[in-house]
Amino acid sequence: MATLGIIFSNLHDKSIPELTKDRTMASVPFGCRYRLIDFPLSNMANADIKRVGIITHYNYYSLMRHLSNGKEWNLARKDAGLILLPPFVSGFSSDNKKLYTTRLEAIKSISDFIYSSTEEYTVMSDSDVVSNIDVNELIYDHKRNNRDITLVTKSVFVPRGTQTSRVAIKSTLGRVTEIYSINSDTHGKRNLMINITVIKTELLKSVLSESISTGDKSFTDDVLRKNTSTLNIGEYLYNGPYFCIDSLSSFFHANMELLSTDEQNNLFHVESRPIYTNVHSSPPTRFCNNANVKNCLIADGCKIEGNVRDSVIFRGVRIGKGCNVENCILFENTSVDVGCNLKNVITDKNVNITEGATLYGHTNKPFYIEKNSVI
Repeated sequence: MATLGIIFSNLHDKSIPELTKDRTMASVPFGCRYRLIDFPLSNMANADIKRVGIITHYNYYSLMRHLSNGKEWNLARKDAGLILLPPFVSGFSSDNKKLYTTRLEAIKSISDFIYSSTEEYTVMSDSDVVSNIDVNELIYDHKRNNRDITLVTKSVFVPRGTQTSRVAIKSTLGRVTEIYSINSDTHGKRNLMINITVIKTELLKSVLSESISTGDKSFTDDVLRKNTSTLNIGEYLYNGPYFCIDSLSSFFHANMELLSTDEQNNLFHVESRPIYTNVHSSPPTRFCNNANVKNCLIADGCKIEGNVRDSVIFRGVRIGKGCNVENCILFENTSVDVGCNLKNVITDKNVNITEGATLYGHTNKPFYIEKNSVI
């Protein structure tokens, strides 16, 4: 089954502005050596999707560096392969000066790419969800039920008072009957859309042409909600590992969950569905005589001399003697000088924490230090 892949790299940047000030959501680091885009891109690569377009918006330099020519995902091809779709001023915006702000506007911005597609199906995915989904099974389910659109959902407990832009669905025998927004009164188990969608490519072209003529902007409201009774829109319930990165707190907790061996195995060690990333050539991490490390994920190229516990440590991090680092996420090339005490802290890249500093955050409000800072 010939399938086109589309990944939205920027739609959720405002969810974690701390981490997307200088990068897209898609290129946010995760799990000590990955980027968030690695998950949807690997899901597509594992399904042998040979043409994947990544819609960019702004701040996409780090994304370009990470993806390179797509070789790590077997998408470095003369024909098709990985295609970066750069932003431009949308001709469909009201004043002709704005970049897209919604999913449907983003699709409009790559209209030539979609119109030229000859694939039978299109799989679309956002970059704010960490999952390991069998896309082949998803497409098979879509085809077997002769659906026009299939929406992937995850059954999640929603506490009362939750503030989120996520939407949930109700279905009967797998057919979607209602799509509704989560509000502060919503609580209990809900089937949330995780923004992975399969659609017939010819239908996508038709939706694109109609939305251009009508000026529709919302894929959820103007395409899905309006057509639950006229299109065969189905639900695919995903039961695998899942993290939604919609705040700095959720980013922190998702990384902390990876310290569980079971979570690591469920996400990264699924037979025939590996998660790929851009591989760096770095020396092994050096654990010095006084180092004391417990329950951590630590990338290569680090030097550890202090005490590190329950933390996620990216490449090239230096932790000095007498340091106590607990429940922390330290991005690439962070330097923690002698005698520092850190707890519930997130450092961005190239941060220098000077000798003797004490920094404490809370698990629900981690202390964040922006890129290139000296504390």
